[in-house]
Amino acid sequence: MSLAAAMGCLAMSANAATVAINNHDFEVSGGALDVPSWDQDRTGDGDGYSGINSSAPLTGKSVWINMDGIVSQTTGEAIVAGTTYTLTVDIGQQNSWVPDGGIIRLYGSASGPTVALAEFDSGSLPASGDTLLNQTTSFVATAGQATGQFIGVAVIGGVSGGTPGTQVSFDNVRLDATAAAIPEPSAVALFAIGGLALLRRRRK
Repeated sequence: MSLAAAMGCLAMSANAATVAINNHDFEVSGGALDVPSWDQDRTGDGDGYSGINSSAPLTGKSVWINMDGIVSQTTGEAIVAGTTYTLTVDIGQQNSWVPDGGIIRLYGSASGPTVALAEFDSGSLPASGDTLLNQTTSFVATAGQATGQFIGVAVIGGVSGGTPGTQVSFDNVRLDATAAAIPEPSAVALFAIGGLALLRRRRK
């Protein structure tokens, strides 16, 4: 078997794991403006309030955020270079409020939730709470981002300077970490066999 053939037979595997997020679906209720297990930053002019929503037509509970308020959580997952982090969140316009967008964001613990490693801005949303749209953002961590940082997730209502009264709902926050692909053990052995065969052929 030639070395090229052995290399062609290499199988790669990537390990995907779900990162734990406390109260990821917001089914744990707090006070009127309290979101348990999450940090809340009422930015701008103080209108960025947030809280747990349980009113129809949304199913179950969700978190609502006014304007550019930030609801965030730093996980216990250390950032590892070469790992792909994928954040998925359901986003919807809260009932009949003025249509505006919502942002989902990945951040590092060293800089905090105001500095994005990756983010998705939904743009304008329809003025209806009937449907939550599944949105995703992801990035592959570099060595510089893996310097003792932990990965964090944030959901942000509207945009900076958004229309007063804007209110966006978020639900079902999911975070996956997929490690860089590595050769399967059997593929490594096959590669070594191919290399030995090539060396023997050259000696003849």
